[in-house]
Amino acid sequence: MNRIDRLFAILLTLQHKRRVRAQDLARQFEISRRTIYRDMSALNRWGFPSRRRRARALNWWRGFTSRR
Repeated sequence: MNRIDRLFAILLTLQHKRRVRAQDLARQFEISRRTIYRDMSALNRWGFPSRRRRARALNWWRGFTSRR
């Protein structure tokens, strides 16, 4: 899976689950947890506001939706 496909899959996962652990995403995509953090940083730069929470969980800012 290339990076663009992975970023899109991360977006879909966060949209449906709203909260997921970086470790679980890393396992799902067979990449390192650090790569997940880099991907999340890229998504933030591109306008998808997310944040790290306790226990290394990731989620969208409250009230954010990717629908326009």
